Amino acid sequence: MTVDLTAYDGLLVDAFGVLYNQAGGFEESAACVQAFLAAGKPVVVVTNNTSVSPETISSRLNAMGMPIAPSHILSSGRGLAWDPEYQQAIDGRSVFLIGADDAAVYVADAGARCVNSLADADAVVLACTAQEVTAYDAIIEYKNQRPNSPVFCINPDRYIPVGDQRVPVIGYFAERIEQSAGPVHWMGKPLPVFSAVVRTYCQVALALSIGENWVFVDDNPNNVRQITQDLGVQGLVSVETGLAQSWPSPLPESDAWRYIKRLSIRADLWYDNASRAKKG
Repeated sequence: MTVDLTAYDGLLVDAFGVLYNQAGGFEESAACVQAFLAAGKPVVVVTNNTSVSPETISSRLNAMGMPIAPSHILSSGRGLAWDPEYQQAIDGRSVFLIGADDAAVYVADAGARCVNSLADADAVVLACTAQEVTAYDAIIEYKNQRPNSPVFCINPDRYIPVGDQRVPVIGYFAERIEQSAGPVHWMGKPLPVFSAVVRTYCQVALALSIGENWVFVDDNPNNVRQITQDLGVQGLVSVETGLAQSWPSPLPESDAWRYIKRLSIRADLWYDNASRAKKG
């Protein structure tokens, strides 16, 4: 059995693990994106990638045959500017950014500015895994000394798949900071606060009304569960190309979404029964 993706009015789609992985883009995914765009249907990338800017993500996707404009790259980093409470909390602050220079756009769009020293900062934004683990120890010390200075983690992913391994990333270390020094403000899938950002951004910035005949495709069942619940869209989990391959427990079963082998114009269903999907 297959699912005809082009029957949907719009596509919300994860990036890493669905459109591409560390080896490059997936041809079937590129063909699906091209089919949507050729039919005049919107494609919005909904990603927790905050290591680089939407412009950089767009450029990389274009090179893989997926011509998606920067405006249609909805990184969780945009939540700093598009969630009213987060924007108010960070606006006008001096921010120490854990991440590449390219990620500073998320701070700037929210009305804040980056500084080069923790000592000069009155807020911290965690966007990408630090090169040195000692950076997290410094933030724990900073937060313990300045408990009223907010720490934002704009990518809540704890792990990413690399081959058959699950490698810890920034969300894992942000959780460690929270356990040691107090609350962290989180943004990204699968949090309802980011689902609200997705809806608002699509309505206001893109003039798109997300509805029940839209589909969201991700390789993380938890993300699909939350987005389908919060936005009322259809859900598909890509099993063969990303995180679901190394899921640490049996894949959850639900009538709210289906499992597919990979994103394509006519995607092969994996199994309606998720426990069978895990067995392959």
